[in-house]
Amino acid sequence: VGEGRKGVIPLTTIQSSRDVRGVIEVVCDGLRVTLDRLRYGGRDVGNLSLVVSEACLNICDHAGPEAVGVVAAQLVPTGPVHLVLGLADDGCGLRESLLRAYPEASRWSDEEVIRQALTKGVSGVAGGERGLGLATIVGQLSRYRGTLHLRSGRTRLRRQIGPTGQIEEDFFVTDVEVPGTMLSMTLFARE
Repeated sequence: VGEGRKGVIPLTTIQSSRDVRGVIEVVCDGLRVTLDRLRYGGRDVGNLSLVVSEACLNICDHAGPEAVGVVAAQLVPTGPVHLVLGLADDGCGLRESLLRAYPEASRWSDEEVIRQALTKGVSGVAGGERGLGLATIVGQLSRYRGTLHLRSGRTRLRRQIGPTGQIEEDFFVTDVEVPGTMLSMTLFARE
Protein backbone atom coordinates (compact mmCIF):
# COMPACT_ATOMS: atom_id res chain seq x y z
CA VAL A 1 0.00 0.00 0.00
CA GLY A 2 1.57 3.28 -1.11
CA GLU A 3 1.84 6.59 0.72
CA GLY A 4 -0.86 9.09 -0.22
CA ARG A 5 -0.19 12.62 -1.48
CA LYS A 6 -2.48 15.52 -0.86
CA GLY A 7 -5.72 14.95 -2.78
CA VAL A 8 -4.66 11.54 -4.08
CA ILE A 9 -5.30 7.94 -3.17
CA PRO A 10 -2.50 6.11 -5.01
CA LEU A 11 -3.08 3.16 -7.27
CA THR A 12 -3.32 0.33 -4.77
CA THR A 13 -3.57 -3.41 -5.51
CA ILE A 14 -6.13 -5.75 -3.98
CA GLN A 15 -5.41 -9.48 -4.27
CA SER A 16 -7.11 -10.84 -1.16
CA SER A 17 -9.32 -9.78 1.71
CA ARG A 18 -6.11 -9.28 3.76
CA ASP A 19 -5.31 -6.29 1.51
CA VAL A 20 -8.62 -4.53 2.18
CA ARG A 21 -7.68 -3.23 5.64
CA GLY A 22 -4.55 -1.55 4.29
CA VAL A 23 -6.51 -0.11 1.38
CA ILE A 24 -9.13 1.31 3.74
CA GLU A 25 -6.40 2.96 5.86
CA VAL A 26 -4.93 4.63 2.76
CA VAL A 27 -8.41 5.60 1.55
CA CYS A 28 -9.39 7.09 4.93
CA ASP A 29 -6.17 9.11 5.08
CA GLY A 30 -6.72 10.37 1.54
CA LEU A 31 -10.38 11.10 2.15
CA ARG A 32 -9.70 13.15 5.29
CA VAL A 33 -7.59 15.55 3.22
CA THR A 34 -9.77 15.43 0.11
CA LEU A 35 -13.23 15.71 1.67
CA ASP A 36 -12.37 19.01 3.30
CA ARG A 37 -11.81 20.43 -0.20
CA LEU A 38 -15.20 18.99 -1.21
CA ARG A 39 -16.82 20.60 1.86
CA TYR A 40 -17.79 17.19 3.23
CA GLY A 41 -17.78 16.42 6.96
CA GLY A 42 -16.19 13.76 9.16
CA ARG A 43 -19.22 11.49 8.84
CA ASP A 44 -18.66 11.46 5.08
CA VAL A 45 -15.23 9.85 5.57
CA GLY A 46 -17.00 6.91 7.23
CA ASN A 47 -19.70 6.73 4.56
CA LEU A 48 -17.24 6.80 1.67
CA SER A 49 -14.87 4.40 3.42
CA LEU A 50 -17.82 1.98 3.60
CA VAL A 51 -18.29 2.39 -0.16
CA VAL A 52 -14.64 1.59 -0.84
CA SER A 53 -14.64 -1.29 1.64
CA GLU A 54 -17.72 -2.88 0.03
CA ALA A 55 -16.25 -2.48 -3.45
CA CYS A 56 -12.90 -3.98 -2.38
CA LEU A 57 -14.58 -6.89 -0.64
CA ASN A 58 -16.66 -7.49 -3.78
CA ILE A 59 -13.41 -7.92 -5.70
CA CYS A 60 -12.25 -10.51 -3.17
CA ASP A 61 -15.61 -12.32 -2.96
CA HIS A 62 -16.70 -12.32 -6.59
CA ALA A 63 -13.88 -11.77 -9.08
CA GLY A 64 -12.31 -15.22 -8.63
CA PRO A 65 -9.23 -16.57 -6.85
CA GLU A 66 -6.72 -15.45 -9.50
CA ALA A 67 -8.18 -11.96 -9.93
CA VAL A 68 -6.32 -8.78 -9.11
CA GLY A 69 -8.10 -5.54 -8.32
CA VAL A 70 -6.98 -1.95 -8.08
CA VAL A 71 -8.34 1.17 -6.41
CA ALA A 72 -7.28 4.79 -6.88
CA ALA A 73 -8.69 8.28 -6.45
CA GLN A 74 -7.83 11.77 -7.58
CA LEU A 75 -9.10 15.14 -6.46
CA VAL A 76 -9.71 17.42 -9.46
CA PRO A 77 -9.30 20.93 -8.06
CA THR A 78 -10.19 22.86 -11.24
CA GLY A 79 -13.60 23.65 -12.68
CA PRO A 80 -16.23 22.20 -10.43
CA VAL A 81 -14.06 20.62 -7.71
CA HIS A 82 -14.66 16.87 -7.61
CA LEU A 83 -13.25 13.52 -6.56
CA VAL A 84 -12.92 10.62 -8.98
CA LEU A 85 -12.70 7.22 -7.28
CA GLY A 86 -12.10 4.12 -9.39
CA LEU A 87 -11.95 0.40 -8.75
CA ALA A 88 -11.45 -2.39 -11.24
CA ASP A 89 -10.59 -6.07 -11.36
CA ASP A 90 -9.56 -8.55 -14.02
CA GLY A 91 -11.83 -11.28 -12.66
CA CYS A 92 -14.80 -13.16 -14.01
CA GLY A 93 -17.22 -10.23 -14.28
CA LEU A 94 -20.75 -9.76 -12.97
CA ARG A 95 -22.42 -12.41 -15.18
CA GLU A 96 -20.05 -15.23 -14.21
CA SER A 97 -20.33 -14.27 -10.55
CA LEU A 98 -24.14 -14.27 -10.65
CA LEU A 99 -24.21 -17.58 -12.57
CA ARG A 100 -22.98 -19.30 -9.40
CA ALA A 101 -26.37 -18.70 -7.76
CA TYR A 102 -28.58 -17.82 -10.76
CA PRO A 103 -28.22 -20.21 -13.73
CA GLU A 104 -30.75 -18.09 -15.64
CA ALA A 105 -28.18 -15.27 -15.72
CA SER A 106 -26.76 -16.95 -18.83
CA ARG A 107 -29.84 -15.68 -20.70
CA TRP A 108 -29.85 -12.16 -19.25
CA SER A 109 -28.67 -9.18 -21.26
CA ASP A 110 -25.63 -7.35 -19.89
CA GLU A 111 -28.01 -4.56 -18.86
CA GLU A 112 -30.12 -7.02 -16.85
CA VAL A 113 -26.97 -8.49 -15.27
CA ILE A 114 -25.96 -5.02 -14.07
CA ARG A 115 -29.49 -4.27 -12.80
CA GLN A 116 -29.60 -7.57 -10.89
CA ALA A 117 -26.11 -7.01 -9.43
CA LEU A 118 -27.32 -3.66 -8.04
CA THR A 119 -30.37 -5.27 -6.43
CA LYS A 120 -30.23 -5.77 -2.66
CA GLY A 121 -30.14 -9.48 -1.81
CA VAL A 122 -28.89 -10.66 -5.22
CA SER A 123 -25.42 -12.22 -4.99
CA GLY A 124 -23.26 -14.79 -6.69
CA VAL A 125 -22.23 -16.06 -3.23
CA ALA A 126 -24.79 -18.21 -1.45
CA GLY A 127 -25.83 -17.90 2.16
CA GLY A 128 -26.43 -15.33 4.86
CA GLU A 129 -26.79 -11.61 4.42
CA ARG A 130 -25.37 -11.46 0.91
CA GLY A 131 -26.02 -9.17 -2.02
CA LEU A 132 -25.49 -5.99 -0.04
CA GLY A 133 -22.21 -4.71 -1.56
CA LEU A 134 -23.29 -2.93 -4.72
CA ALA A 135 -26.70 -2.06 -3.22
CA THR A 136 -24.88 -0.47 -0.25
CA ILE A 137 -22.58 1.45 -2.60
CA VAL A 138 -25.54 2.83 -4.57
CA GLY A 139 -27.40 3.67 -1.34
CA GLN A 140 -24.43 5.55 0.10
CA LEU A 141 -23.77 7.39 -3.15
CA SER A 142 -27.38 8.56 -3.30
CA ARG A 143 -26.39 10.88 -0.40
CA TYR A 144 -23.96 12.70 -2.66
CA ARG A 145 -24.33 14.62 -5.90
CA GLY A 146 -22.32 12.69 -8.43
CA THR A 147 -22.08 9.98 -11.03
CA LEU A 148 -21.61 6.22 -10.84
CA HIS A 149 -20.25 4.21 -13.77
CA LEU A 150 -20.38 0.40 -13.62
CA ARG A 151 -19.06 -1.69 -16.49
CA SER A 152 -19.07 -5.44 -17.02
CA GLY A 153 -19.22 -7.43 -20.22
CA ARG A 154 -20.09 -5.16 -23.13
CA THR A 155 -22.26 -2.75 -21.16
CA ARG A 156 -21.68 0.31 -19.02
CA LEU A 157 -24.21 1.90 -16.69
CA ARG A 158 -24.05 5.64 -15.99
CA ARG A 159 -26.19 6.74 -13.06
CA GLN A 160 -26.16 10.46 -12.29
CA ILE A 161 -27.61 11.78 -9.05
CA GLY A 162 -28.56 15.43 -9.38
CA PRO A 163 -28.48 18.17 -6.75
CA THR A 164 -32.11 17.56 -5.75
CA GLY A 165 -31.73 13.77 -5.71
CA GLN A 166 -33.18 13.10 -9.14
CA ILE A 167 -31.65 10.05 -10.84
CA GLU A 168 -30.74 9.88 -14.50
CA GLU A 169 -29.67 6.48 -15.79
CA ASP A 170 -28.27 5.34 -19.14
CA PHE A 171 -26.84 2.09 -20.45
CA PHE A 172 -24.21 2.03 -23.19
CA VAL A 173 -23.38 -1.10 -25.17
CA THR A 174 -20.00 -1.41 -26.88
CA ASP A 175 -18.37 -3.85 -29.28
CA VAL A 176 -15.62 -4.57 -26.78
CA GLU A 177 -16.15 -7.00 -23.92
CA VAL A 178 -14.05 -6.09 -20.90
CA PRO A 179 -12.82 -8.70 -18.44
CA GLY A 180 -13.84 -8.27 -14.84
CA THR A 181 -15.75 -5.30 -13.51
CA MET A 182 -14.99 -1.58 -13.47
CA LEU A 183 -16.61 0.87 -11.06
CA SER A 184 -16.01 4.60 -10.92
CA MET A 185 -17.63 7.34 -8.90
CA THR A 186 -17.41 11.09 -9.34
CA LEU A 187 -18.38 13.18 -6.31
CA PHE A 188 -18.72 16.94 -6.59
CA ALA A 189 -18.01 19.56 -3.93
CA ARG A 190 -20.98 20.71 -1.91
CA GLU A 191 -22.27 24.17 -2.72
